[in-house]
Amino acid sequence: MHRRRFLAHAWALILGTTVGWQFPAPAAANKRRTPKNRKEPYQLALIIDDIGYSQQRANRFLALDLPLTFSILPQLPNSTNLARTIQEHNHEIMLHQPMEPFNRRLDPGPGAIYVKDPAQRITRTLLDNLNTNPLAIGVNNHMGSRFTANSGKIEAALKVIKDQGLYFVDSVTSPRSVAHQTACNLGLSSSYNRFFIDLVVRESSIYNSLVRLEGSARKHGYAIGIGHPHPATARALGRFARTHAAKEYRWAYVSDIIRSPADQRPKSPAVENRFPRKPAKAAQPALKKPQPKIPVHKKPAHNYNWFYKNAI
Repeated sequence: MHRRRFLAHAWALILGTTVGWQFPAPAAANKRRTPKNRKEPYQLALIIDDIGYSQQRANRFLALDLPLTFSILPQLPNSTNLARTIQEHNHEIMLHQPMEPFNRRLDPGPGAIYVKDPAQRITRTLLDNLNTNPLAIGVNNHMGSRFTANSGKIEAALKVIKDQGLYFVDSVTSPRSVAHQTACNLGLSSSYNRFFIDLVVRESSIYNSLVRLEGSARKHGYAIGIGHPHPATARALGRFARTHAAKEYRWAYVSDIIRSPADQRPKSPAVENRFPRKPAKAAQPALKKPQPKIPVHKKPAHNYNWFYKNAI
């Protein structure tokens, strides 16, 4: 009898191994397979600046069906209509407030505020611009390299923004900007632009900048970038969204990042590789006889310092 029982168990074991039967695993083993701490996706936000000139260019970004934040310049012919269109697509809207740049030959546009303006005029100008864009829930600066470097003037502007219950994003158009630090000191909901993605308006370059922005978000838990309504930017953004769909990040509006616990609001923005410095030259031994120079043909690098000095 024991021999028959042994043979029956042996045949059952052989058949189970061949067919693939599995005996029920203990509940404790199944519990161990469940991850205890699932990592939250890091957040990626993109602001599209300079909205208000062209309906057609704005439509390229609306067609992407991504949660983008649109920053609208005040007092332009298409500003109001574009704000309504963007709201109909349930996107977030900001006021792209013009501020004085270092380059006095550049015109920041209508509704700008200047360092020479008294606090009363700064307040009145900001309120007028916000009244023309009542859908805005935040503000970032357009140009403003000189204005954001003046702690007294930027504080006057930020107090108005705080009183209106809005958030502020420092575009960091200059390494001298104290706007984000001042906003933090005032207790204003604030963050800053990690870097501009389309300093070079070429699709391949913009795509690479988006990859860098995604890498920065992975490192810090979140990242805010700024782009402009160029057709090349829209194409690169669409391609990036398709090819990186399986990544662990998620697109977010700027307000989601600023008001989330992940935002640590650092005291000074960490500008990443936007103002490159030339490496120090190593000391060369003195030569007894002057040597002829051999011409070296190098590909010219993009002069970002020129861009910040002359463009914004």
